[in-house]
Amino acid sequence: MLKTSYSVNSAAHTKKKETPDAPPEWALSRGARRNSIVAFAQTYDALNEPSSPEEKAPDLTKRRSISDATGDIATLLEIKDALLSLCKSYDTVHDWACTRGDKEHGTQGKYKISPEGDMFLLNRAAVINCAADAAMALLWDMREVTVFKIWRNVIEHCEVVAKVSPTQRILHLRWARPTMGVAGNTSARDTAVIANKYESKGPVQAIVFNSVTTSLVPEREDYVRGETKVLGFVVTALSPTTCSVALACEFAMKGAFDRPLCKAFLSCTKLDQAAAKLCSVDCNKSLKALKLALEAIEEAHDHDEPPEAVHL
Repeated sequence: MLKTSYSVNSAAHTKKKETPDAPPEWALSRGARRNSIVAFAQTYDALNEPSSPEEKAPDLTKRRSISDATGDIATLLEIKDALLSLCKSYDTVHDWACTRGDKEHGTQGKYKISPEGDMFLLNRAAVINCAADAAMALLWDMREVTVFKIWRNVIEHCEVVAKVSPTQRILHLRWARPTMGVAGNTSARDTAVIANKYESKGPVQAIVFNSVTTSLVPEREDYVRGETKVLGFVVTALSPTTCSVALACEFAMKGAFDRPLCKAFLSCTKLDQAAAKLCSVDCNKSLKALKLALEAIEEAHDHDEPPEAVHL
């Protein structure tokens, strides 16, 4: 594992060979640069303003604005701002299909397939009885044992392969194999991502993941390299002792799913919608697990019990 403390800018633009004394090389993948989240969030933000009755919901299409951003650092910041806006607009996103999670724990989700065949997910745990900083700390705890116990319905493996700075890491993720039909035997996906933590003294903080190309995470024959164009967590403080956590994701399966005939078949049979629904349900389950873990840690803290006494 590389442990470095170099600036974000130098990590983004260095051309040197990766050594323990040099920052890790990485670059946003093409899909991460050209994701639809930015334009989509901007459009929904506009729909929150007074509008005419005939105004339609936005199309999930790629726009020039994201690909014209000046460099990866500017792109990452633009994506972060879009995620904050989109999660804020959760209740006004009415044209997505919905999944109901656990009513008692307030988890719910929405999903949609873009014209390009990408999977869009938007999930939320409305109220968690813990401080926002505690939620950020657990979401940033990327030890495999922690990730697996909370996100095992979504993530099969997580490894921190490099630390670019205290708020930026390069990760290797293997997604949980799908359970629908024979897909589990053919659809194993992994991804390399840059993770950025955006802390704030205000009520809203975020952790955002985007696909990157890097020699630190070479592709494997037994996994198809999927593209996590955007994956983000937005933590909103509701009070000093409560918060909400929203998840937004745009993911491209790649591999055979990129073939036009395959996309047409999935669209006509609505298997793409069924797969997105299953992923949304799994995210609801994971958000419930996150809520229960955070509230258990908070309760242990109130009783002066050590954190290790909490069983996730």
